[in-house]
Order: sequence, then structure tokens, then C-alpha cells
Amino acid sequence: MLEVLAPESPTDFWGVVFPAYLGAVGAIVSSGVAAWALIREIGTRKGLTEIAREANKSDLGDPHSAVVAMGQAAQEAAEWRDTQDEPVHPLRTTSTYRRQTPASPWEIRTLRRGHYILRNATDHPVTLLEMASESPANITTLFSWPLTVHPGEGYEFRVHHVLGGPAIITVVFTYELPNGEVATWQQFL
Repeated sequence: MLEVLAPESPTDFWGVVFPAYLGAVGAIVSSGVAAWALIREIGTRKGLTEIAREANKSDLGDPHSAVVAMGQAAQEAAEWRDTQDEPVHPLRTTSTYRRQTPASPWEIRTLRRGHYILRNATDHPVTLLEMASESPANITTLFSWPLTVHPGEGYEFRVHHVLGGPAIITVVFTYELPNGEVATWQQFL
């Protein structure tokens, strides 16, 4: 039995080929936009981490105030530099906005994003009464309240960011000193 093959019909360029090429170009462009957005997000996260670190060092109250203070300090430095006749060489310095209140007995070590260790950095035991988030976030601990933390001891805790929530979470630690005084310590994580 013989089969007769029909000659191939020409491919419809505008109906088949052009939409396929258009889809391929769209996929390439969208991949490029996604890569660009990822790179920007990584840079933004590093910047927000630096802002949170500066806000923790200052007594300005929140990350927004820390950003404003850093901007004002940069503006003051630029104005001073403009009044000088000789060239000024930039130096790396720490923030000039330091906490004026007594130092907190706590120290936080970051293990990885969202995973921290709270350590007693004093030479006397301190009782941790509560750890709460002022921002929408979930804090997970493996210990119960109240917790007496001896000098040099540290306890792990995790902060789970809420999808669509703020990038910087405000965590408030309430503790009792050996003299019976109850105090709070606010950190931006």
C-alpha cells in the first residue's frame, strides 16, 4: 500500500511564527526585570539593616528618625566642608548620635536573618519578663517567662516577618534588674 504525502504547506508567519517569537522576547525581558528587581531588593535589605543598626545605637526612637538624623548629619558635614578652604579627606566614623540613657544589660547576636541570641552582657543576673513585637511579626522562643538570665548566658529566639509587613521589626524587651527596677529595651531587627 502506497501512501501519498501531500506537499508541506507554508507556515503561516503572522499566525504562528510571530506570536512564538513575541512570547520568547517577552520571557527574556521579564527574566531581566526579575533579575534587576532581585538585585535592588538585596541592596535595599542591606541598607535597611544599616538603618536598623544606627537606630539601635541612637536614642531617636525609630528607624525613620535615624534616617532623618543621618541625613541631617550628612548635610551639616557638607555645609562645613563647603566653608573650608583646604581639602577635607573623608574618614570612617561611627554615628555621633549615641544613647544618653544607661546602657541596657542585653546584647543581641544575629545568627542569620530572623534568628538571634539574646545575651546578658552584665556581671549580675537579670530577669527577662517579656519579649513582644510592636510590629506585625511573630516571636518564637524555646523558654517561658519570666526567665532569669545569668551573666554571659544567652537564649535563642526567632522573629518571623509577616508577608507584606515592615522590613524592620520593633521588638521590646521588658526586664527586671537585681534591685527590683523594671525597665524596657527596644531594638529594631
